[in-house]
Amino acid sequence: MPSNFPGKGKVAVLKTQPETVLEDYRRLMELAEFEAALPKEYETLLKINISWQTWYPACSTAPWQLEGVIRTLQAAGYKLIGAHNDTVVVDTADGEVNNKHKFITDQYNVLCIYLYKPDVRWVRYEPKRPFLVLDQIYPEGVEIPEAFIGKNIVHLPTVKCVHPDTEVVLANGALIRIGDLVEERLKHGGVALIDQDGDTRVPAQAMLLSLADGGQLGPQATRLFWRTPLRGRKIWRVRTRTGREVKVSSEHPFLTPSGWRRAAALQQGDRIAVPRRINIVGESQPLPRLQKTCGRTSTLWLTLPEKTSPDFWRWMGYFMAEGWMQPMKTTCRFWWSNGDPAIQQDFIELTRSLFGLTVTQRPHRPNEHYFDSLQMQEFFEALGLNAPLNAGAKAVPSLLFLCPDDEIAAFLQGYFDGDAGVGPHNGLHVVTKSARLASQIQYLLNRLGVVAFKRERCSRAKPGEDRRWYTEISVYGDELVRLSQHIRLRSAHKQRRIDQLVARRQVGKRPSNWDTIPLEPELFRTVRGGLGFTQSSTGRPGSVNSIENGYTQPTRPVVQYFVERFAQADIYGDFAAPIAYMRFLAREDIAWDHIESIEEVEPDTGYLYDFTMESAPNFIGNGVVLHNTHVFTTITGAMKNAFGGLLHRKRHWTHAVIHDTLVDLLMIQQDIHPGIFAVMDGTFAGDGPGPRAMRWHEKDIILASADQVAIDAISARLQGFDPMSIRFIRKAHEMGLGIGDPRQIQIVGYDIEQEPAWNFKQEDTFASRGQKLIYHGPLKPFEHLLLRTPLVPWSYFASNFYHNVFWYPFIGRPRVRAALQTKWGRLFQAYGDGKVVMPGMQPETAAIALGGLVALMALFIGGVVWLRGRVGH
Repeated sequence: MPSNFPGKGKVAVLKTQPETVLEDYRRLMELAEFEAALPKEYETLLKINISWQTWYPACSTAPWQLEGVIRTLQAAGYKLIGAHNDTVVVDTADGEVNNKHKFITDQYNVLCIYLYKPDVRWVRYEPKRPFLVLDQIYPEGVEIPEAFIGKNIVHLPTVKCVHPDTEVVLANGALIRIGDLVEERLKHGGVALIDQDGDTRVPAQAMLLSLADGGQLGPQATRLFWRTPLRGRKIWRVRTRTGREVKVSSEHPFLTPSGWRRAAALQQGDRIAVPRRINIVGESQPLPRLQKTCGRTSTLWLTLPEKTSPDFWRWMGYFMAEGWMQPMKTTCRFWWSNGDPAIQQDFIELTRSLFGLTVTQRPHRPNEHYFDSLQMQEFFEALGLNAPLNAGAKAVPSLLFLCPDDEIAAFLQGYFDGDAGVGPHNGLHVVTKSARLASQIQYLLNRLGVVAFKRERCSRAKPGEDRRWYTEISVYGDELVRLSQHIRLRSAHKQRRIDQLVARRQVGKRPSNWDTIPLEPELFRTVRGGLGFTQSSTGRPGSVNSIENGYTQPTRPVVQYFVERFAQADIYGDFAAPIAYMRFLAREDIAWDHIESIEEVEPDTGYLYDFTMESAPNFIGNGVVLHNTHVFTTITGAMKNAFGGLLHRKRHWTHAVIHDTLVDLLMIQQDIHPGIFAVMDGTFAGDGPGPRAMRWHEKDIILASADQVAIDAISARLQGFDPMSIRFIRKAHEMGLGIGDPRQIQIVGYDIEQEPAWNFKQEDTFASRGQKLIYHGPLKPFEHLLLRTPLVPWSYFASNFYHNVFWYPFIGRPRVRAALQTKWGRLFQAYGDGKVVMPGMQPETAAIALGGLVALMALFIGGVVWLRGRVGH
């Protein structure tokens, strides 16, 4: 097909009812100009969609959809062939009967080909332009059905963010409010695209810090910035034990040990990922330059270093701890107070050597010092520190975030020398009136690989004063050991206590009560036993006993020890996947914080903000790993319908890169088919965990188009998604394979602006969450082992068993009964013999079978793997 094919960028949409639906399909196809898109001299395939052998609303091609298309095409003189694919989790033979497809094709004498039968010939396809991913998935070559080549095809599918104050970490180490970042882009150079719900997106290539699949933190580019109006919705506030807090939409996902989970599904006590070590290679930064005259009368001329240095930042740490800036009539006074003679001397010498200023001791107050300088005020303002600068207004100059570790350590040393206390038994603590300064100190400690606790406390600064709220930063246990590797305080008594705490920690066994690894006891026991280890032979029987009996959760060093022992013993790779998962959990770059509270709160903003990332879909916000907002493709539609036709049973290999796969398949279609057309049924439409566990809705909508990208874009738009945020639509649009931007699409037949918002949501099932752990989560490195080896039948079994034995009897059957009472349900029953197959067992039996078969499967697989390991040894 040429790039400017007939009907490009045009979509027909109609509202319909059961009494008129067949005639409405004829009118719909005419509005979409099907005869211009489908040359009559070629045979035309009808790609019938069976997503489940059991009838379920919006899951498979509707019988009235199939009949309306066949009647229209036959009346126009087309020769038709039905096409059915097969999957390892769906019985197509039963499916075409139970979904009433066979009744329709027999009635209209349409012969069908079945791609799963052995007489179907698959031939190698030679691409006319480079693939995005298929040549990497199938290096031996992509095979397609020979019967598809040279025929028209008609697809018959169904229609199935964070608070602005959130600080994100840029790849250079800088912290910036996400609201400021997006708004700045919108004001300067960003071409904003706004949909009818008010969502605004703007292309942008900012480099953020992101967590890769293997658990490493590193830089990654954004593709889009997003601003979304709240439209009356509440937001969720998540607080963790270490004091991190983030406000998000209910749908915003967090990384948990079992994969990504949306905020509304989290509970108190759940574990979520936070950065442990934000490894940024910073550089010393040029300092602001001042003119010799600042428009004011100066008491002293100021000298400034050219660049930042450890000495400069140590001085700044001293001042942020115990200094304040006070404008006066003719000057600006800088006060500083500390009672340690060694620190006093260091501060005075640094002030002279760095700035050429003399520090004066306040009369009769030996601990208080000051100097006057208007130009120093100008310098502070250039660093973002405005006068008057008091305890509640203090903040870390943003320039420090760009600097190397030794300069960050120097600032922290000065700050802790001035303001911290070191308890004889419980670590280092510092209290400040400035909540912003406390969050920045927590971030700077993260830069050194130290996880600090932040909490609010109410106390009196001095006896007799009113109680006020302060923020306390604390460093305990192993974190204090790490901190001691970066800094040594000049305060002799503080450093002595730190040395004592570190020495005690390194000698005694003092397990952490928070920095533990959420390791499943049964998983650990299976790997240990399968590799032939007894508790004693592991070398740490006490730890084994605690893990496997759930007495305590292990610390990071303990898990790392066992990971290495198990990896050395697993010479055949039988346990490569669970060992890799344990290694991921114990990665040095992340820690598993505990959710202390999660609650729905009234919004204090009109907008939420988000990103579309280039690859790994996450970023760091307020010190938490946050995800950026069909199971794998968000929606299913015309482009997804080709998935089962052009790829054979090994098509599950592509799920990890499903978006690029769909674009590659569209390129193949436009090469091998003289004409392509899609007719989409939305009489029943589904949202949630599709396609076999959706929630159905009566929407009375039908769509048709010769442009596969455009029809999917309008379907997505109706469902409440921004089409250009869905990768396969955006990519196909950018490559010229169709039109994905709704503003460029011509809609005929029905004005979708008058359609009430559907507000559909994409969700996961138990089965799909397991798949995502493999395709996009910590089991990603073992996708090949789990899904491309003899182990793969476990996934087929799990999917079939979950949907057919558990989900359908408990949840699906009542939904089907309710659907059959609707107007479209009654129409479905009118086809054929009127019977509706509702398989499955009683819930009680299903529950027993579920437990029994899962246990039996686990025992069987574990036994086979163990036996193989023993024979190999």
